[in-house]
Amino acid sequence: MSFGAKKEDVREFKTSVYITYGVQVLKINDIQIEYSTQKNTPRLKFIVESEPVTEAGFVADPSALSGGKVGAIRSGWLATDDQKTELSKNMIFIARAILKSDETPLDGYFAEALEQYIEKVKSVICGKFTNFSVGAEEYLKTDGKKGISLKFLRFGFVSSDINKLKFDKENEYHYKKLTVVPDKEIELPDYTEEEAKDLVF
Repeated sequence: MSFGAKKEDVREFKTSVYITYGVQVLKINDIQIEYSTQKNTPRLKFIVESEPVTEAGFVADPSALSGGKVGAIRSGWLATDDQKTELSKNMIFIARAILKSDETPLDGYFAEALEQYIEKVKSVICGKFTNFSVGAEEYLKTDGKKGISLKFLRFGFVSSDINKLKFDKENEYHYKKLTVVPDKEIELPDYTEEEAKDLVF
């Protein structure tokens, strides 16, 4: 047996340009509306970015606005009035954390169209850093490999005080693992093949 290695076999570890799950400081750069292909049900896609990465050799993704890691966090589908109300409450929670105030421009604001509402939300919360606890859900990609989609936790997902946030990978409400049920298909999130390709993993 000889010792040594070929140059092409030696790969330097590089910091990922994408965010992952867990407690972290993020800003929302943009909010986009997506629709399911079958029922045309909307959901939101939050384009987020971490604080600037100062590590030597780090090269940010071209979509980064401030030299940080980037990612996409999706809401649940907004099919019912309760789901729409819950989303609106969550936008207020984000605004309160960012503004560090119990009163925000989103309190008491209503709009008939989702597009109009989101434009108002973007004017309040986009471009400003605060603390988030980001959850994750595993899904099966079209090539048969496991992917991870990111989501905001249902409870306690944002705060102006990072010490108040928690993330536990063993908690199924924080991290949902892909499950295989005997004689049944693998449980998948409601993603089309085209949508799945756009998920951060």
